[in-house]
Amino acid sequence: MLRLLPAGSCSAGAIWIDAVDPDDDELDTAAEQLALPDAVVQWLRDTNRATRLHELDRTLSFVLPFPDAEATGAANTDSTIIVVMTAHGTLTVHDALLAPTIDAIADRTNDGDDDRSPLAPTVGLIDEAVNRYEAAIDHLTKVQSAHGTDVLQSARGTEAPSDIIADSLELATSVDRVAGRLRRVRQIVVGLRRAVVSVDAPSSLVDSLDGNERAVSTLQADLGDLTHRLEIMTDARMSLQSSRQSKINKTIGAWGGIFAVNAVITGWYGMNIRHLPGAGSWVTVAIIMASATAFLAALFRKIDWL
Repeated sequence: MLRLLPAGSCSAGAIWIDAVDPDDDELDTAAEQLALPDAVVQWLRDTNRATRLHELDRTLSFVLPFPDAEATGAANTDSTIIVVMTAHGTLTVHDALLAPTIDAIADRTNDGDDDRSPLAPTVGLIDEAVNRYEAAIDHLTKVQSAHGTDVLQSARGTEAPSDIIADSLELATSVDRVAGRLRRVRQIVVGLRRAVVSVDAPSSLVDSLDGNERAVSTLQADLGDLTHRLEIMTDARMSLQSSRQSKINKTIGAWGGIFAVNAVITGWYGMNIRHLPGAGSWVTVAIIMASATAFLAALFRKIDWL
């Protein structure tokens, strides 16, 4: 689905063409309306596109990693928007899930009075992407907080260690994925800022790019803190698990020692050795075993093995 522009609209200012899974004919139509160079059209049709910003024949093109509509799922999704900017307007290629977002940004951009520039739609896209990444990181922070509670529950034996480890790995993978995508977003913002600094673009848009770069930097720092806390939490989880395992091993060792002593006592009396105290009397043997058990239990409890 390609939303075409009416004839002669290329002089309107902030022009936007959006396409959901376009075919070759639709790309040709968009290329004609925006006067795209053949090399850019070929880049659009290439499945191995680079994410970094490209400058070719006064055309800027890049692949923008973009969270899906539900911010809570942004950590585990890999949606992208292909953007081509020319002096006549902006073309985006995206999936159907992002179509409502694209339309909303386009309408909001075209309604502005002071942002009548081909750069405006792209800045609107980046603004929305940064906001969504902020929501995604906020979601990851809440997940990590809940995970910390699970770690404590696991240390108390009410949560399975395997489930906690799996959750930790999943959360670490999500954080790493978002961090990688944010690095690509920052590359694009920095490249755009460098590309338009010498162009007669509205200062408000240039300032917006600067603000986006600062916002992405802040989000990257937040992700760094999130990763650091996750590492601390993982180390704490391993320490708690090791402590718990050590406690279990000491308890098993203590009871093993108690039963071993009782086994020696029953072994000696079972061999019918003469002159043993209470030989032939099971009551005496029971008293000796109970006394040994009580003494060893008190000893192990004193050294915190029981």
